[in-house]
Parts: sequence; structure tokens; C-alpha cells
Amino acid sequence: MQTPKTRAVTLEVPQRTPKTARQLKTSGVEPENSSTQSPVTRTPKPRSPKVSERRSPRTPTSEKKRPGRVAELETQLANLQEELKKAKDQLSQSEASKKRANEDADVAKKELADMSEKLQDSQQQLDEISASEESRLQELRKISQDRDRAWESELEAVQKHHSMDSAALASAMNEIQKLKIQLEKLSESEANQAKYAESAHNDLLALRLELSETLAVVEELKNQLNDSKDAEAKALEIVSQTQEQLETVKSTEEALRSEKVKAMEACDSLTMELEKLKAECHGDAQVDDEEESEVAKLRLALEGAEKRYQEEYIQTTLQIRSAYELVEQSRSESCEKVQILEANLEKSKTELEDLKVKLIEKEEKLQNVSEENKNLNEKLKLTTDENKNTEDDNADVVELKRLEADLEDLKRVMSEKETELKNITEENKRLMMEKDQVAEGEKEAVMKLGYLTEEAEKSGRKVLRVTEQLDLAQAANAEMEAELRRLKVQSDQWRKAAEAAAAMLSGGNNGKFVERTGSLDSHTIEKPEVISTHFADLDRDQLRGCLLEVE
Repeated sequence: MQTPKTRAVTLEVPQRTPKTARQLKTSGVEPENSSTQSPVTRTPKPRSPKVSERRSPRTPTSEKKRPGRVAELETQLANLQEELKKAKDQLSQSEASKKRANEDADVAKKELADMSEKLQDSQQQLDEISASEESRLQELRKISQDRDRAWESELEAVQKHHSMDSAALASAMNEIQKLKIQLEKLSESEANQAKYAESAHNDLLALRLELSETLAVVEELKNQLNDSKDAEAKALEIVSQTQEQLETVKSTEEALRSEKVKAMEACDSLTMELEKLKAECHGDAQVDDEEESEVAKLRLALEGAEKRYQEEYIQTTLQIRSAYELVEQSRSESCEKVQILEANLEKSKTELEDLKVKLIEKEEKLQNVSEENKNLNEKLKLTTDENKNTEDDNADVVELKRLEADLEDLKRVMSEKETELKNITEENKRLMMEKDQVAEGEKEAVMKLGYLTEEAEKSGRKVLRVTEQLDLAQAANAEMEAELRRLKVQSDQWRKAAEAAAAMLSGGNNGKFVERTGSLDSHTIEKPEVISTHFADLDRDQLRGCLLEVE
């Protein structure tokens, strides 16, 4: 509420001060003129005896009064000069404080505008980073869903193949049981060949038909074996695809590591900027020591983060916590510094208000003093004609000029001090802004480290999952290979048994044939689940030769 009054008063003061100067100059000039003109005016006095006679009786009284007036005027002039000095000092101080306040307000407005622009830029950067991260997450989700679907389809195909194999085995078992029954019938028919020759012939025809069917079944089994081989090839292709996927995962891990390296480079650049700031602000020793300690802490934290990230994921979380603690410490320190600066600003504001009040009072005193000076100048003009000792008045004027020069020098010194204070305040504010920027950069680096650790953990989990699935697929392939080998061994045994049966039939020995067929039956009863697979390796020519020998 007091600022507009002060402005009005300050505007009026520079208009009145030059009047006083001019009046003082005129007063200084007038006594010189009066001194120069005094002999001229005195020359005609002896010519006019009347005038001299008239003034001659007044001279003793005027001579008595003049020294008293001169002493009073000198004392008043000395008091007025002292008051003028004080008023001019206060005016210079008030003007300097006003200029300082206006400049502080302009600087604050500029800083607010810069801060708003920086906030907008940071918000845009955060939006861009969040959008890129969301797109990455969506891509990773799509890739994982596609992989899961492919694995599910492959598992379904393997299950279908297993079901087909089990059905083929069941049909082969049924056929083997039928063959056993037929062989028993053949043994009975051979015991009674004479009686049952026609029935044996019919049975042989039936056996031929059944053998043709078994040949067809064998061909089907061969086809199934080929299909199983194709399935193995597909499984190998799947394994190769999974290996390619593992390579892609590794490439993503390398990309994440490169991003980590970039983040570390950004942190190093921030440290370099801090060192530059230290070089620029080398004047303030305490601030440099604090910044060096903060930079050392940040470097140690970053080095520890690199080592622990390479060792274990758990230690990375601990490092991130330590980084958060360091950031909080830097925040607390910056907040304390800001509070100290705010307290200093409040003190300066209170001092400015006090100075404004004093300025108003001094301006009022100056107005009163200027009015008194005007009156005194008028009185001096009136008394110059009567005063003989004009040299004293000239000395007073010289002293006034010297005092004015001293006031100007004091104003210049005050303005220089004000500029120095402004520069110091601007440097402090700039340092505070730079510290805030460094703290924001540290926060961004810590956030990037957190995101990188999370992505690395996710990629590690995916790699573990893929490796587990690969192990399962390899185990299933090993089991299939073992089953195929076992089936081959059993097929070799069945081939040998079939050859022995053919030899027995060609010999024509009934008793031995019965015994050997019994042994064959016992052999087939022991391993019924393998017989269907034994026919897979038999050739058609061998079976036809056996049938011809039986006939």
C-alpha cells in the first residue's frame, strides 16, 4: 500500500532538486556580481552629498546588525547543508533499493518463464518415454502369445500322433490274437490231416487272405514310421526355431544392455556438466566442496550399480535403493539451501520496506529543506546589496558544490554495490536451478535403471521358460528314440522267430512243429504288445515264401 506513494514522491523529488541547485548557483553568481558592481555603485556616492548625509546616520546600526545576521545565516546554512547531505544520502539509498526491487522482480519473472518452459519440455519427454514403453510391452506380449500358440499347436500334433500310434498298436494286438487262434487251428488240422484236409485247405486260403491283410497292415505301419520320422524332423525344426527365438532373446538382452550403457553415458555426461559447473563456480569454496562430494557419491553409486548389475539382479535393487537415498539427500540439501535463500529474500524485502518508509520521511524533510533554502536564497539576494563580506558567501557556495560532488560519489558507490549484490543473487539462483536440473537427471537415470532391471528380469524369465520347454522337448524326443530302438530290436527277434517257423513247416515234422509252434505261442504271449511292430520290418517276399512252403 505504500509503494505508489513512494513512487509519486520519488518522481517529484528530481524535479525540485535542480531548482535548488539553480537557485544556489544564482545565489553564488549574484554575490560575485554584487561584489563586482559594488565599486561602481559606490563611485557616485560622493557626488551626491544628500544621499551620503541621509545614509551616514544609519551606518552604525546596520554595522551592528549585520554580524548577527551573518552568524545566524551561517549556522542555518551549516544545518541546512547537513540536512541536505542526510536527505541526499537517504534519497540515493531509496532509489537504489527501488531499482534493486524492480530488477529482482524482472529476474523473478524471467526465471518463472524459463521454469514453465522447462516443465513443459520435461512433460513432453515423459509422455514420449511412456508411449515407447507401452508399445514395447505390447510387442513383447504379442510375441509371447504367438509363441504360446505355436507350442500348444505342436503339443496337440504330438498328442494326435501318440493317439494314432496307440490305435495302431491295439489293432495289431487284435490281429496277433487272431493269428494265434488260427495257428492253434492249424495245429489241430495237421494232427488230423486225413480227416480235415479240406478244412485245412480252406483255413490256408483264409490265412492267405489274412496274410494279405497283415501285409497291408505292415505297409500302414511303415507309413506310420515314416510319419513318425517326419514328426521327428518337424520336432527338430521346432528346436531350431526355439534356438532362433533364444538368439532373438539374446539380441534383446544385448539391446537392453546397450540401453543401460547409454543411460550410464548420460549419467557420465551429467557428472561432466557438474564438473563444468564446479569450474565456473570456483569462487564459492563451500558450494564447490558440497558439489564435489555429491559428484563423488554419484560416481561411487554408479560404479557400484554397474558391478552389481553384472553380478546379480537382487543387488541391483539394493543399488537402486541406495541411489534413491542419495537423491533424497540431495533433495534435502537443496531444500535447505532454498529455505536459506528464501529467508534472506524475506529479510531483504523487510529492509526494502523500511528503506521505503525512511525514503518517504526523508523526502518530506527534503521538501521542507528545499523550501527553507528558497527562503534563505531570497533573503541572501536581499542582503547581498547590504553585505560587504561576500567572500564568506562564496566559500559557502563552494562548500555546497563540494558536498554535492561527495553525494554523487556516494551514489555511484551505492549503485556499484547494488550491481554486485544483483550479480551474486543471480549466480545463486542459477546454481540452484542447475542443482535442480542435476537432481532431475539423477531421478531419470534411476528410473531408467529400474526399467532396465525389470526388462532384464523379464527376459531372463522368458529365457528360463524357453530352456525348460526345450529340455522337455528333448526329453520327449529321447523317449521316442528309445521306443523306436526297442521296437527295432523286437522286430529283429520276431523276424528270427518267423524264419524258424518257416523252417519247421518245410521239414514236415508234426510233433516238432507242434512243439515249436507252442514255443512260438509262448514267446508271443510273453510279449503281445510288440508283435504288431515286428511285422513292420518283414518283407513281402519272405512272407510269401513261408506260405508256399506251408502249402
